[in-house]
Amino acid sequence: MNWRDKDSPRIWRAPESDFYGDEPLHALEVYTEDKLRKIAEHGFNAVWLRGKLYDLMKSSVFPELNRPHARQRIQNLRSLIRRARRNGIEVYLFFNEPLAVAADHPLWAGHAEVRGEPHRDFIGDVNVFSLCTSTSQVKRFFQEVVSDTLGELVGLGGVILITASEFHTHCWSHYARFGLSDGITGKNTTAMQCPRC
Repeated sequence: MNWRDKDSPRIWRAPESDFYGDEPLHALEVYTEDKLRKIAEHGFNAVWLRGKLYDLMKSSVFPELNRPHARQRIQNLRSLIRRARRNGIEVYLFFNEPLAVAADHPLWAGHAEVRGEPHRDFIGDVNVFSLCTSTSQVKRFFQEVVSDTLGELVGLGGVILITASEFHTHCWSHYARFGLSDGITGKNTTAMQCPRC
């Protein structure tokens, strides 16, 4: 898209919105009518917030991953979408999915068969495991929660999706198959531990 195209999204992010906090729960406090009006006056037509699927979903496949206040977060986002639209602004959600799950999470006690690649912290301890996206259960889980969650957010402008970043997501997100001459990747080239991969 050409950034000069009037139909292209020109996306703003309010600096007081806490990326590491609970943005959907506090979105209405940050993106007030006045704030959205000012964003539009400065030529922007969209805003983005961080979405964490586990914070927004209601899963029947892995109910252990459901988190409190998901309904309130969805309602807040729906209200924000309506408020933003009144001001000529669309709302985008940034997702870094599928986020890995803490190694000590109760999910693993009942569903060890879907545990994928471990990720180690700086000390060397395993702190999270990926959900194995090759298993039918995990596929069913993601189909359910993505469809249901986005279906609840009528009018959402779009989704920004990054699947490999500093956060461990799928099994391959922190695995380098081939060393590069960048001075970093070669040092991180290790064998996968998950036998399915």
